[in-house]
Amino acid sequence: MGAEPAELLIADSTTVCLFKLLGAAVAARPGRSTILTEQGNFPTDVYAAEGLIRLRPGLELKVIPAAELAGALDENTAALFLTHVDYRSGARHDMEALNAAAHAAGALTLWDLSHSAGATQLDLNGSGCDLAVGCGYKYLNGGPGAPAFLFVAEQLQDSLQSPLSGWMGHASPFDFASSYSPASGINRFLTGTPSILALAALEGGLSAFEGVSMAAIEAKAEAITAFFIDAVEQGCGDELALASRGTPRLAAAMSASHTRKAMP
Repeated sequence: MGAEPAELLIADSTTVCLFKLLGAAVAARPGRSTILTEQGNFPTDVYAAEGLIRLRPGLELKVIPAAELAGALDENTAALFLTHVDYRSGARHDMEALNAAAHAAGALTLWDLSHSAGATQLDLNGSGCDLAVGCGYKYLNGGPGAPAFLFVAEQLQDSLQSPLSGWMGHASPFDFASSYSPASGINRFLTGTPSILALAALEGGLSAFEGVSMAAIEAKAEAITAFFIDAVEQGCGDELALASRGTPRLAAAMSASHTRKAMP
């Protein structure tokens, strides 16, 4: 994913990880009152933001069309909170451009990679990401109930505080100290004891990626998608229409499919 090992952590569920990082981002931008997201964002992301807002009077969730996001970033924006790939259409945001726009406005970025990780090429550091979360059960093959993962850029780790301070995120968890002292680095975003069985299943799922580049996986995915679209349109084009035809990546895949006679 274009991240260092010490910037990634497997912990909790997707929603819990979203809440932790969104809470940390807002707290790191005192005096700013807005979380900015897009209309049609994945529902659970919106739920997590609404839950945080109920606990922080004065904090607002601003929901606008995707095309207006960059222009809506201002001095009141604490965090830009987006899902990288739209779960309905497959459309994806320009992560690098939106990260740059958010940073220019002084805001942090939080990306949901649940529909990206394991299916698309990602470069979290190269594109300037601050924070990210993704599920382990979808394209990472961990199965239902698999733990999620989170990403915190190294330069932010010791300046952010998780709003869910639990035993496993303590600097010395086995000292059983009477008060909380956060661990250094990425481990401060741990909360409770992980499910060992779920971790083992996710580890098995991740082993499928050994020796395979994400570029090859994404290219194969686009080829399969284009093949399927061609077959459906040839067989029942009068009855079915592709809702995501205008998605740039999909359009490119479909264009490329016309030069192929068979699946690779």
